[in-house]
Amino acid sequence: MNRLRAQWNQLKNRLAIYRERGLEAWSRLSERDRKLGAGLGAGVGLVVTVLVVYLASGHVQRLNADITVRARQLEDVRAMRADFRSSKDKLDQINAKLRANSAPPKSFLEEKARETRVEIQSMEDRAAPPNDLFKAQVVEVKIKKATLANVTRFLHKIESSGAGMSVQSLELVPNHQDNKYLDGKIYVLALRPKET
Repeated sequence: MNRLRAQWNQLKNRLAIYRERGLEAWSRLSERDRKLGAGLGAGVGLVVTVLVVYLASGHVQRLNADITVRARQLEDVRAMRADFRSSKDKLDQINAKLRANSAPPKSFLEEKARETRVEIQSMEDRAAPPNDLFKAQVVEVKIKKATLANVTRFLHKIESSGAGMSVQSLELVPNHQDNKYLDGKIYVLALRPKET
């Protein structure tokens, strides 16, 4: 602590010496030189002040631009967050519907076929497209001797059930024994919640 005080005292003494020398030199100047020195000092002070103000205003402009960019980024993040919440709510609603209608796909299809008087010849599982959100299953349904009206009702019941079923493709051909009936294959995609 004493060493610090000693250094501080030395510094004060040096400043006092420089001040006295400056005042002595100033007193030796003529009136004209004093005015010239004062004017020059004021000019240098003005230039330094303008330079500081210019640099400070440039820095403030950069800060304002940064604030504007960050505010825009924050709004983008808020919009993405709102989109995410909306999508998550929709996904949760779909999962709730799928859980409520969690009958096995083949049982569901047999029931709808009975309701619409479509004769199912066979049903087989096929490879399903990959899906990150749901468990997917494709069922190939072979139908035999069905009318176009009955097939249409059957497809409508599958699509409008809200049970996570959709018709992926349909292949119909006339029945070989009677042309007013149809035979064919219907590929149905069934989605189920991942956790079940």
